[in-house]
Amino acid sequence: EGKWQELFRSEYLRLVLKRSRIELDRYLESRRQTSELSTLKSAISCVPGLVFAKDMDLRYVVVNNVLCDYNEKTADEICGKRFEDLSIGDSASAINATDRLATSGQHVSKVHELTYARGTRTFRGQKSPILDNDGKQIGICGVYHDITDLREAETRLQQANAFQAAVIEKASEGVVVVRLLDDGRRLSVLVWNRRLTEITGVEA
Repeated sequence: EGKWQELFRSEYLRLVLKRSRIELDRYLESRRQTSELSTLKSAISCVPGLVFAKDMDLRYVVVNNVLCDYNEKTADEICGKRFEDLSIGDSASAINATDRLATSGQHVSKVHELTYARGTRTFRGQKSPILDNDGKQIGICGVYHDITDLREAETRLQQANAFQAAVIEKASEGVVVVRLLDDGRRLSVLVWNRRLTEITGVEA
């Protein structure tokens, strides 16, 4: 009987130690994942664009403060939801289309117009697959940069250039604008108006 009690105590102790080790490993893994998630959130909070990660069901799992600000919601209110649960307007189908491309393993770059409470903005976005340590895709990540102001500046510049070109073309005197090439010896003609052609008989 004493021998069986000793064996029982020994086996019981072994099982307790094994269970404790399993629980410790789980605890350490949880702490590691929590630490990595905290580090990730700290890193993406410094990115000026909208940064997010989604699972394979296209639900947000990580978002940065910029994305929260545009949606006027907290991270807790956004995570677990899909884009269409948050969006205003009819942009959900376009976003879902690029999301699906990313879930198929593709890297996607696309310009979208998205509507928020503050108005419609233009974004240039990139999306990529997220793989685990075994190479299995577990989700997608993306970053969107607001290029609305840049697009508007480009439009104003194009309009200004068009106006300038029209004024030069209709000028009563000959006008030519040249640029010095990299070799420092040759010139490239940028502008040669109609009046200069009439004066010189030379086409631009």
